[in-house]
Amino acid sequence: MTIKKNYLLGGIRLVAIALWIIVMPLFYLVVQLVRVPGYKRLVPFFHAGTCRILGIHIEVSGEMSLAKPTLYASNHISYIDIFILGQIPAYFVAKSEVAGWPVFGTLAGFQNTLFIERNPRKAKSQLEILKTHLRQGNSLTFFPEGTSTDGVHVEPFKSTLFESANLDDGAQSAEGSLSAEGSLSAEGSLPAEGSLPAEGSLPAEGSLPAEGSLPAEGSLPAEGSRSVAIQPITVAYTHHDGKKIDNQGVRDHYAWYAKMPFLSHFLGLMPLKKVRASIHYHPICYLDDFDTRKECADHCQRLVADKLHELVAV
Repeated sequence: MTIKKNYLLGGIRLVAIALWIIVMPLFYLVVQLVRVPGYKRLVPFFHAGTCRILGIHIEVSGEMSLAKPTLYASNHISYIDIFILGQIPAYFVAKSEVAGWPVFGTLAGFQNTLFIERNPRKAKSQLEILKTHLRQGNSLTFFPEGTSTDGVHVEPFKSTLFESANLDDGAQSAEGSLSAEGSLSAEGSLPAEGSLPAEGSLPAEGSLPAEGSLPAEGSLPAEGSRSVAIQPITVAYTHHDGKKIDNQGVRDHYAWYAKMPFLSHFLGLMPLKKVRASIHYHPICYLDDFDTRKECADHCQRLVADKLHELVAV
């Protein structure tokens, strides 16, 4: 397979994406200030629009957990994953360095990202921040590999953030948990419980269950339970211009990893023909199903890795 490019299309996309990432966040700020009903739906609408501009067709399999809260654990291939997974009504968890990235740092704040410092001395307070959001019924999406990969293999999942699903160690007040220095963006920048977009609020076509659909059997914990559903997710880039991607050279136009420069990679996306991105939702599990959080992380990693191998196999 050889990569196919259309430079006229690339120029149109570049202008369109530049306008989109400038106008949409500004529009969001305006409607947020005046409290237009349903303004939170602009977040998944933004992600869906970005995917359409970039020519990304999303194919979904499995059942997305509708349990609140859910901890979504996905493999990580590229910055494109953010736009693809933006359909999920959840906060993203990202390393604090992302907040300082040009353009993407601003967009991360726009989509309600929790920035976590990779500092062992602050690990406990950082976990409490995540637990506070989960206790409030807010779901979280994170990348437990801690890095991005080449799109054909999955790194071992780090188990630390899986501990946030353990809510039985005593609830703390939101005020106390959110006060750790440097651990979150400015006070008031995160919406209150229930302010995330409603299910089915304008994601890419076919990427969310129909309104009113029921969660998969067993996806809701028993009444009174404080368990957090954990759902592994596999993301894969499988087809270019309608044909199965059969070599790493083509896949590297979508995968962003190692020391690839961002700007040239992002600009290189513009003239490409359509790509198919697959999302597979695995059955949910609970931390209580395992003896240790590492066993839980390893279980999720195996599911994600096996499905990725299946999706990219030629």
